[in-house]
Amino acid sequence: SDLTIAFEALSRVRMHISKVSMLLPVITKGHVGIMAALEAEKGLSEHFHAKLADIQAPQPLLLPQPTPTKGRKSKSNAIKATPPPPPAPVETNKLKIGMGLIAHPLSSAHVDRRVMLVVDVNPAVTTAVVLDMRYTFPLSSGNPMFPEVLWGHNVYSGGYYHVDFTMPPTANVAVLHTLEPTSAESKEHALFCKPVIEGETKPDGTKIPTLYYSKTEALPYLATLCPGQLRSAVRVYWGVMKWPTPQIQKEVE
Repeated sequence: SDLTIAFEALSRVRMHISKVSMLLPVITKGHVGIMAALEAEKGLSEHFHAKLADIQAPQPLLLPQPTPTKGRKSKSNAIKATPPPPPAPVETNKLKIGMGLIAHPLSSAHVDRRVMLVVDVNPAVTTAVVLDMRYTFPLSSGNPMFPEVLWGHNVYSGGYYHVDFTMPPTANVAVLHTLEPTSAESKEHALFCKPVIEGETKPDGTKIPTLYYSKTEALPYLATLCPGQLRSAVRVYWGVMKWPTPQIQKEVE
């Protein structure tokens, strides 16, 4: 009867509430720390900075003119000063770490008009991270390749150069962060964290943090620095962009 169905439904609801109540401490684990970090981020308008360097063309070197002497002219005084060589061209478009790139609409469908940050440059390969392309799901407890402290963080698509459905150390994960070492002389920080944009202290005392780039092997170390930090201090990217350095250098020029 309808009454029996109603009692059965009520019993199922009570059993469900009882199970959820038992699991509630596990579900809300770390909830206080996460909410405190989110609350601390309110009102922050800027985290990173970038500025253009003042490039000054080298001034031509003026050689001293010979001083004429009275009386008989010497051969040395008759020789004119040779003009200085032309100044070397200033390389304003040379690829370097911390440079921002904007993809041309015809470059590829993956990075159409996307903003990329160069994080590593060597004579063979240049590596960059796409900054503004989000994945559709956050990190969850179902992905054991990430430390628990990073669960719940949004994942960004850093580029098409990655390996899907794999675990470290073969997975290509990039992390941009502003986490500072616990001690001034940290060998681990120097090993796992490469500075991309150096920080500075403004005249009013405001401190701009340094932006670091880390790879998959740095995840366990970063997990020791994350507790108590703002969630915006760490951004996780799945994959990166890579090109032959001579090729991308010609495209930039």
